[in-house]
Amino acid sequence: MTRIVVVAKENKILLQDTQSREISLDQPAIIQVGVTKQDVKSLTKSDNNLIITLKNGEQIVLENFFTADIAKAHSLTFPEPDGSFVVANFNSQGKFVNYSGLQKLDALLYEGADTVAIQQVQAYQSTATGASETDFSFSNLLSSSAVKAGLGIVAAVGLGLALIDGDSSTKTSSDITAPKAPTATLSEDGKTIKGTGEAGTTITVIDKDKKVVATTTVDKDGNYSVELPEALLNNNVYSVVSKDKAGNSSSTNVTGTKDTIAPDEPQAQLNDLGNVVSGKSEPNATVNVYDPDGTLIGTAKVRADGEFIVSLKPALTAGQIGTVEVVDPSGNKSPKHNIELGKDTIAPDQPKLEVSSDGASVKGTAENGAKVIIQDVTGTVIGTGVVDENGQFVVTVSPALSSTTAGKIVIEDAAGNQSEALEIKVGTDTFAPEQPVAKVNPEGTVITGTAEPNSKITVNDSNKKVLGTATTDANGNYTVTLSTVLTEDTSATVSATDAAGNESKIITVTGTKDVSADPPKFTKIDDDVGDTKGDIKNNTSTDDKRPVITGTGEAGATVIIYDNGKALGSVIVDTDGKWSFSFESDLSVGSHSITAVQTDKSGNTSLASDARTFTVVETAGETNSVNGASLNHDLSDTTASSTAIGISSSPVTEPSSIAQVLGNVDDNTNVVHSSSTVDVAVNDLISVNTFDSVTSPIDQVIANSIPQSAQDQSSDNPRQLTTTNSDTVLGLPIIQSDTIADLLNPQVITF
Repeated sequence: MTRIVVVAKENKILLQDTQSREISLDQPAIIQVGVTKQDVKSLTKSDNNLIITLKNGEQIVLENFFTADIAKAHSLTFPEPDGSFVVANFNSQGKFVNYSGLQKLDALLYEGADTVAIQQVQAYQSTATGASETDFSFSNLLSSSAVKAGLGIVAAVGLGLALIDGDSSTKTSSDITAPKAPTATLSEDGKTIKGTGEAGTTITVIDKDKKVVATTTVDKDGNYSVELPEALLNNNVYSVVSKDKAGNSSSTNVTGTKDTIAPDEPQAQLNDLGNVVSGKSEPNATVNVYDPDGTLIGTAKVRADGEFIVSLKPALTAGQIGTVEVVDPSGNKSPKHNIELGKDTIAPDQPKLEVSSDGASVKGTAENGAKVIIQDVTGTVIGTGVVDENGQFVVTVSPALSSTTAGKIVIEDAAGNQSEALEIKVGTDTFAPEQPVAKVNPEGTVITGTAEPNSKITVNDSNKKVLGTATTDANGNYTVTLSTVLTEDTSATVSATDAAGNESKIITVTGTKDVSADPPKFTKIDDDVGDTKGDIKNNTSTDDKRPVITGTGEAGATVIIYDNGKALGSVIVDTDGKWSFSFESDLSVGSHSITAVQTDKSGNTSLASDARTFTVVETAGETNSVNGASLNHDLSDTTASSTAIGISSSPVTEPSSIAQVLGNVDDNTNVVHSSSTVDVAVNDLISVNTFDSVTSPIDQVIANSIPQSAQDQSSDNPRQLTTTNSDTVLGLPIIQSDTIADLLNPQVITF
């Protein structure tokens, strides 16, 4: 099967080294296939996949090879017998066009890929010669199977992987499994590395410059020990690579943690009373202050920001010269710094400067009023000047500096304190560019702005991941297309780096694209009915069936009101963020849970608001009564409306009399109506059961009747029914038989 190596264009991370027939691509990559173009029968697009068909019948599928974004396109390459490569070219429809030649695959990398500072697994010496290799050949090929995805980087020479021999035939090893990564432990003195690995593998120690430091072999028990020519110290890192006989490799890193570097001389100043020393030094170091006799009179820790304050006891007096010494956590001591009452003992900072292209002048910024001294490599002064009141200086240099002759510059303040010397030569530039101007577009996809002309603009997210880069034009304008959209919740930093590598202060930009909506809030649900009015609180009751709801939300958003999960209507939030909602119909008697959801102008829909739960009850006067008794009747089957009769249409809860059906009863149990004429169908009256909720046959009504008297008040006036208080059945008035007969008359009854 054919070997395939996939390398990320962005940072040279080795993504895959495989003989699989299906390769999934998820970021821009260089795909190296271990056959020549002569071995390829066809290159065919299928959806977004590329199918490579070899003349031997083998098929390789590169999933997601084709992408709409040209800037993120993949590159398919094949090696040539002479060590060069060819790149397969496709048109916009994904049809293969031709091959183009390429000497090195590095040309396909993104800009800056060589500078990624993470673990590197490099080519190393030929086991036959012991010499460091400058190119890969098949015989000593670093098998990237050994480097698990994301753990290693192919070196610059590594992108020239020679997957074939000079005869163009494919070469693969039957052993493509990398040995287990070795363990590595550094001794306290930093001179010995011990560990474990696969028996018989070669252990090679490589420094940061890719030079072989030491080698050994893992013994039959899986152990090894290697002596280093120089101690590994001060956080320097070595790679320990284990390589088996088939050329498969794995690696691990080891760091020299022992610190042997002394801190710089501290900057320290004694106050006017002689009892406090303040200054700057290496963070977390210990500051010791001594009197002229060497007696310790004060000590303190340097803060994480490098600042320190030490109280002295006894205080130093006029004429006494004390000393300040800093000791780091490893016990390394700094040079001593003198302090004296009434004397400035803090040295100026190094200047920011630029050397002219002809080396004849130096301009820069430094401490106001300080003296500028420029010397050649022998210490001879070749230029002096004074920093003006604006902190700027220009010094003529004679003889002029050149690209091959260096000098140094020192800033000396009025008290005679000198800054640390800074080496200079033609092309030296320590001026950082001005902070760039940056603005993100509403969609969050592009940042535009201005910065120093011809500087590099870098956009990073909050995790320091690069989102995009660009170079400013001659006028300082730039445009950066972002790989990740900036929204209202995300920000990025923008910086400018000049040709000398000086980086500006960063500016932070935040996206404005709206991708979320907050739930609306209720201000008040207002009850303006009955004796109790005001805001309806949670878990209370109200007799207002149409309370007015007010609240707040996002200006221009649409707020939808829900009752028990059912949408009732919507309103638009005013420009001041307020809204009001009125019900179009009564709320039913019972429990209600009111919530609201808003959708903003960008189409983002919020979660539901907090619920306002309450119970709607009947209002006073909504039920009729007889002698104080509440009436509830179901007249759903009547042909006359309940409002025409003047009674409630609530379900029947107790027996009713015809008198109760016809109207209210006065104190003499006389049926009284406010209207002069009531039209009632006979069936409507019969449907009212005086005993239970089931309609009774008329003969039952008659059988249960006993004689009553009824009299006409006037032929022109409504008839009034009267009963005796004693003529009752089940506590209800009894209608006389003749009255019943009248009721059976199908004509309209007029009282």
